[in-house]
Amino acid sequence: MSVEQDASEQQIKFLKVQEAKAAAERSEGLAVLKRQRAQLLRVNADLASYKAMAAVPLAEEANFSKTMGTM
Repeated sequence: MSVEQDASEQQIKFLKVQEAKAAAERSEGLAVLKRQRAQLLRVNADLASYKAMAAVPLAEEANFSKTMGTM
């Protein structure tokens, strides 16, 4: 194997490693963004559940008042 060919192969290996590192960093960044979005969606879902649970007694009271008013 010639010195030039060996140097070329080393350069190709180095570039492949650099590309793999860049891809890993991109993947990590996307994972962080997706986790943040998932956490935000979880908070929104919790808030929606809380509001729905709070609305049930109000709806029941409104229904009861409506029923009592027709008697």
